[in-house]
Amino acid sequence: LSGIATDNLPDKQNQRFSKQFIKNMVDSAVGMTCFYEHKRDLDHSIGYCKEANILEDALHVNIQLEDPDNNELVKKIIAKNNNGVKIGLSVSGVVTKSSYEATIDKSEEGGIEQQDDDEPGVQILEEGRLDEISAVGLPANPRGWASVIFKSMEKSMEVNDMSQEETK
Repeated sequence: LSGIATDNLPDKQNQRFSKQFIKNMVDSAVGMTCFYEHKRDLDHSIGYCKEANILEDALHVNIQLEDPDNNELVKKIIAKNNNGVKIGLSVSGVVTKSSYEATIDKSEEGGIEQQDDDEPGVQILEEGRLDEISAVGLPANPRGWASVIFKSMEKSMEVNDMSQEETK
């Protein structure tokens, strides 16, 4: 499962991660157990984060899915993907420092207007801890979509069989 887990643009909850927070997520993401719909128990695990890196200010992850023959959730995720259903990615954790930035709207006359003082604007999640990454049906981040990427098991098995023959 490969895609954007989060980025630094505002999400549907009017929050965004700072670039530094996203950078800090990279190391903690690698090796992390990944779940389905933020249900953090082993019955809802789907695999682990094999790779994480930053591409264009976004946390991009590659999740090694569990064997679909042994995990019904993974089998369902793959089937949904194969039927054109979009699979989302979402992160959760603990925020230890945040701030707000005012939202600026452009008026119809081309000028700039400050948003009402009653609404705080976008919340910037500056520091914290990444606890988990989940496959979800509807991510808060409108760019948080993933794809199931298949590697040819048959090819891999053929290469193994050939190298074993050569060893004999």
